[in-house]
Amino acid sequence: GPKERMEARKLEEARKREEQLLFARKKYFEERRQAEKKNREMYDHSPILFGNNPKPGRNGSTSPDMDLDDLKTQHLEVSIRIKDLQDRMDSVSFDRTAEADPRARMDLEAEMEHPPQSPGGTQELLPTQSFLRGQVNERVAALRKLCLGNLGRPLFEQVYGLLKARLDGSFGNDDEFVEDVAKILGHHRLHYLGLIDRLIFFEDAGRR
Repeated sequence: GPKERMEARKLEEARKREEQLLFARKKYFEERRQAEKKNREMYDHSPILFGNNPKPGRNGSTSPDMDLDDLKTQHLEVSIRIKDLQDRMDSVSFDRTAEADPRARMDLEAEMEHPPQSPGGTQELLPTQSFLRGQVNERVAALRKLCLGNLGRPLFEQVYGLLKARLDGSFGNDDEFVEDVAKILGHHRLHYLGLIDRLIFFEDAGRR
């Protein structure tokens, strides 16, 4: 009857949402790993932040100003790439008005819309070495406090550990990861995955 058809339609819609979520997560982690690889390659060659030997300029001499400009450009490119991946992850089409945690969604949007600022207050992503040593550490502390406060330590540590293992390649496959995270957080709190992912990104940057 009509009731059975409605239930069947709801089940089919739920199944499609799960498929969309799984596809988006798998795509996200594939591209996230590529972005992380690119990020590591960039920072491994950065003399300003990490004490490597300065790169020679075009005439064979070192050029700190040129290196700083290059580094700003590289960091901006990586930041845009990470934001694009976060947006892709956040675009999964399930009904957030009924399922999503509004606070988590606002937290994630605020985090993405307000990148770290230079000491002068301008939107330079990487003005000096103090950016990673100071402001990134502040961002790490703020994100950790936010996630711990809203999820509690047990949930936070479970998701943090799973995400670290997945990014390091030591966890199983993406299907298992999605299933485990969904069981821990539930769909209404999946936005916190993006915040914890951002936290790990800044932690890695701050340690370099």
